[in-house]
Amino acid sequence: MKKFITTTKIKKKGLAVIMLAVLSAGILQGCGSNAASASAKGKIDQDGVVKVKFASGTNNWPFCYVDEEGNPAGFEFDLIKEVDNLLENYEFDITSTEWEDLVTSVKLGKLDIASWTIKKTPEREKEFLFADEWVTTQKFYLTVGANNEEIHSTDDLQGATVDGSHPDEYIYVLWDKYIKEHPEQNINLIASGNPLNDAGIEALQNGSTDAVFMDDVTVAGQNEKRGKVLKILGEPVSEEHGFYIYSEGNEELKEAVDEAIIELKENGTYDELYDKWFSFITDELIK
Repeated sequence: MKKFITTTKIKKKGLAVIMLAVLSAGILQGCGSNAASASAKGKIDQDGVVKVKFASGTNNWPFCYVDEEGNPAGFEFDLIKEVDNLLENYEFDITSTEWEDLVTSVKLGKLDIASWTIKKTPEREKEFLFADEWVTTQKFYLTVGANNEEIHSTDDLQGATVDGSHPDEYIYVLWDKYIKEHPEQNINLIASGNPLNDAGIEALQNGSTDAVFMDDVTVAGQNEKRGKVLKILGEPVSEEHGFYIYSEGNEELKEAVDEAIIELKENGTYDELYDKWFSFITDELIK
């Protein structure tokens, strides 16, 4: 069974069209034009291959992390390598970096493309060029400490303290929306910065934080690493996709990568990578 739904179709370009765009961008740049394209943004080698700088995260296993040997690893790194294999006219320089460095580097144009299960929010869409085709998908659940026997659903959140991580995070947006829709529950929303570090897990265990919204992959990963410390409750409250973000002027690169992601979904490669990284998730591990 397919694990994805293709959301966007882009007409495939021939090599001649791509090379014409590369040459045109170079001519325009030489004439002093401010027009930007993927070709103009990246360095082009003598064979006409555009050099692209890509980065993903360091500590979000199994999506993106740094392995014991210090190398970038995870689903998102494997996926971009497959994109690189498909796009003969681009060559990706793949690195890992911390979140703040990642978003700052995209804003400044030091990175052409970045990924870290990045959700679209109104604020982020004002700052970044987002892909049309999604690359990750996550189901979010009400999540509590594994020893919590008082909360069984959102109906039990009266007076609860919940952690939204950071105002820029998707889970904060989820909580903010829920709280506005349920003012009678008097929920206290905090932003600890990271509800899944040691302090955040301890807070869920000792009850100083009552609940979070978290995706099943992250919960499974935490329980795999720490033992059974979290459990999800009920049905998903939301299912959201993550997208690549691009620095300004990389519209042509975005279109090429969107096309490659669609091809990887259609030819089965996406499913193979999904199974490689996420087959460890079981109901026993997360409930």
